[in-house]
Amino acid sequence: MLSKLEERAVSLGAKQAVLETYSFQAKGFYEKNGYELRMTLDNCPETEQLHYMTKVLGQSS
Repeated sequence: MLSKLEERAVSLGAKQAVLETYSFQAKGFYEKNGYELRMTLDNCPETEQLHYMTKVLGQSS
């Protein structure tokens, strides 16, 4: 499903995908799909972390 969304984004002219995910969510999933960690906010909220990730689109993972 993620690859289909990325393909659609490329067809609409997107060059990059940007997302955020919490430490209790899917950071590893996105890393396995070619996303790179750009920034992490600690204690957001409280004991969790908020991760900002990007991926250059149109390249294979």
